[in-house]
Amino acid sequence: MAERDPGNVVDPGDPGDPGDPGDPGDPGDPGEPGEPGEPGEPGEPGEPGEPGEPGEPGEPGEQEGQGALGNGNGGDLVLSIRELWKFRKSHGHRFELHVPEMNVRQGEFVVLLGPNGCGKSTLLDMLGLILRADEADLFDVRLPGSGEVFDVMKMGEGRRARMRARHFGYVLQRGGLLGFLSVGGNGLMPARLNGMRDAPRHLRDLAESFGIGGLLRRLPANLAGGERQKAAIMRALIHQPLIVLADEPTAAVDQIMSKQVMWHFKQEASARGSAVILVTHSPALVTGHADRIYTFDVAEVEPPAGFESATRSTMVLKSPLPAALNLNPIGLNDLDP
Repeated sequence: MAERDPGNVVDPGDPGDPGDPGDPGDPGDPGEPGEPGEPGEPGEPGEPGEPGEPGEPGEPGEQEGQGALGNGNGGDLVLSIRELWKFRKSHGHRFELHVPEMNVRQGEFVVLLGPNGCGKSTLLDMLGLILRADEADLFDVRLPGSGEVFDVMKMGEGRRARMRARHFGYVLQRGGLLGFLSVGGNGLMPARLNGMRDAPRHLRDLAESFGIGGLLRRLPANLAGGERQKAAIMRALIHQPLIVLADEPTAAVDQIMSKQVMWHFKQEASARGSAVILVTHSPALVTGHADRIYTFDVAEVEPPAGFESATRSTMVLKSPLPAALNLNPIGLNDLDP
């Protein structure tokens, strides 16, 4: 077979001079260092952040974790009030109760100190969600741990009732024990209402702490005055409430027993993290016990239209406990708010 001429296999054409590597493209003039970006105009020193408003000077004399008297215990805030007002009228006279500010922390022992008629019991009823305030810029109950905050001014009656049953305890002047129940039966009642399964153990512990462990089967009628008040305080603490409200809790016992009851009250409430708000007219009773004491400045004010006279009682924080208090405010003898 004849050999076939490959037909001028088209000379591979000198590899075509590698094409001058294309002048590395003049490194692109390093872009003239981009003019240092004009140092970003020092960001205008961020306007010194307006000194952060000095953190509200720690509520007059109530620095974080420190009460007006003593060191306090620095618990979480459980009650906050700002600019609360309550108005009452009687025979052409108007009574105004004003609370500019009040803060209560977990485990604190807070005292409302003043004479009859200054409005302390009225305030206690508002703090206990029984009586409604007429006005308030702030009235919050706070639950430690969960962080929940409840605006009391917006609460309906049902929510108030549930809040009272679960998170509040009460001690009345003469105990308020139910006569047909034993001491133990009275003590267990709030715990059972709240479904506490270990209530009997708590009851025994509390009763022993108060020195009435052997009286749990007795009826209230068979107790001495001091024993009755201890049983009432035990009942108020059994369900470990957020706040315990006490209205003259030692009014029915002598001075020596009063001091014993107060000592037990503070120790047991503090141990359980319950804040106590106690009403009294006796400075001697709370000396050495209170973390914070509020008193009331009472004065006659210009009556609004339709009233012949008006009295305003303004709650104020006292620190330390004043040696002498004005226990005879004007115009209150016939008015008991």
